[in-house]
Amino acid sequence: MYDFKQLLNGFDINNAPIDTLLVLRVTLDKADPIQDIEQDLLDLPDFPERLFESYVDEWKSFIKRQCKVHNIGLGTASREKLVNKLQALFSEREPWCKKVLQLGLEQITYVTQIQSSENIQVLTSSRKRAIERLLSL
Repeated sequence: MYDFKQLLNGFDINNAPIDTLLVLRVTLDKADPIQDIEQDLLDLPDFPERLFESYVDEWKSFIKRQCKVHNIGLGTASREKLVNKLQALFSEREPWCKKVLQLGLEQITYVTQIQSSENIQVLTSSRKRAIERLLSL
């Protein structure tokens, strides 16, 4: 179980670290084949640019939408309600949440190390090249 109270201490969604966004995104997840967080994380090695070019903004947007669905604000006035809701949601699906968070943290670490390395150049995967060719038609 995550200590959501500690995680959200001083929380500002616009400046939140990526690991905090991941925890919130996974915890607030709902079954949706279009926004499959697990598949998104599995795709990161093939599309590492997505992590900072789209996923961070998508996760922020998703978190905001889900907080509205649950009628919870992200401000400090609603913090206790948000913590309680996150704890309840996490508890309901703890094995899945832990599995996806582990995967996510591993993938984020991997992609971040690659992108910050001066000795590694990211090559375009055959899968990505095929998609880019289709898009250019």
